[in-house]
Amino acid sequence: MLIKINPLCLLVLLSFPLISLISCRSTKEEVATDSTCSESYSSCSSPVSVTGISNATAISGGRDHMCSLISGGTVKCWGDNYQGQLGNGSTTDSSSPVSVSNISTATGINAGEDHTCAVLSDKTVQCWGDNNQGQLGNGSSTDSSSPVSVSNISTATAVTGGWYHTCALLDNNTVQCWGSGVYGQLGNGYGSSSSSPVTVANITTATAVTTGDYHSCALLDNNTIQCWGKGSSGRLGNGSTADSYTPVTVSGISTASTIDAGEDHTCAVLSDNTVQCWGYGLYGNLGNGSYSNSNIPVTVSNISTATAVAGGEDFNCALLSDGTISCWGNGSYGSFGNGNSGTVLTNAPVINSSVNASSVAAGDDFTCILESGGTIKCFGDNDNGQLGGW
Repeated sequence: MLIKINPLCLLVLLSFPLISLISCRSTKEEVATDSTCSESYSSCSSPVSVTGISNATAISGGRDHMCSLISGGTVKCWGDNYQGQLGNGSTTDSSSPVSVSNISTATGINAGEDHTCAVLSDKTVQCWGDNNQGQLGNGSSTDSSSPVSVSNISTATAVTGGWYHTCALLDNNTVQCWGSGVYGQLGNGYGSSSSSPVTVANITTATAVTTGDYHSCALLDNNTIQCWGKGSSGRLGNGSTADSYTPVTVSGISTASTIDAGEDHTCAVLSDNTVQCWGYGLYGNLGNGSYSNSNIPVTVSNISTATAVAGGEDFNCALLSDGTISCWGNGSYGSFGNGNSGTVLTNAPVINSSVNASSVAAGDDFTCILESGGTIKCFGDNDNGQLGGW
């Protein structure tokens, strides 16, 4: 047993012992650091093999669930299913992968906070799970535990889910978004929500799109980045903390090759295989040796061989060219996969050389890697079975 204290409470404890004893509650959490991890464990800080999957081609993580695209076009998901985000027609959590209903031609997947979407071979999009703000895109606000078709999209090439909103990249390099738009995260110039897709303003050359909780970003074909939505903590990267209802240009980046948004921060891999991040940084999630926010991109320390990056709630992991991963930020649930847990905050990357990954995906407090043979391993928080090992 490990007595685990919330990292913010730890800071309060050091400064105000009496107050923290009253206001901060520690929780007992079983953490295994080797092969003894079992389904009953609430977190595992070493990799756990996901059961029943040997031919995955892509993975994507939501808050407490993970989904994988399977060779041939089907999709499997596992973990939290309170709002139907596993897509199997039920709302029962599953600690082992279950098949998403009625999908057999998927070419891409992406998990939002509590919903999931897939692009199909005919370039339509289907989504399932939480629909409180219209993030399923079918013109309603009713949750669905099985896939529903997004309205009026027939040319999608990729999809990405935030907390209460979703965006799709279309084959003409424009972007459409739907769901909650109260902070401008739909990018159409208005601070209102829409349960059907609306076009993001002034973007015609996008090659990739990513979504955080309340912001969105697009990688353009000239290797610059534009973001829109909530601006607090500097997550839009334009030197401001103001919200923006239309895209603004991220400062100082002109060589980006990939992007991924965490909860309220964003990271990009550059053409020289370094990584830059911006936004919320109080857990060290910007990786530049500080515990502070930044409204412009800062360089992650000691990374020069990155090929991709995955953003979690308050941490990130970069995939390196040799198949290892390097993670930074809040690793308190074992989300770095290196056997360490408890109160783990680091503002500089920690390399996990025990894995051989071809891609990496992050949930709120857990991480999964796809291996070259199509198998998957996960580590970190397991309170809803999101490690998928049983």
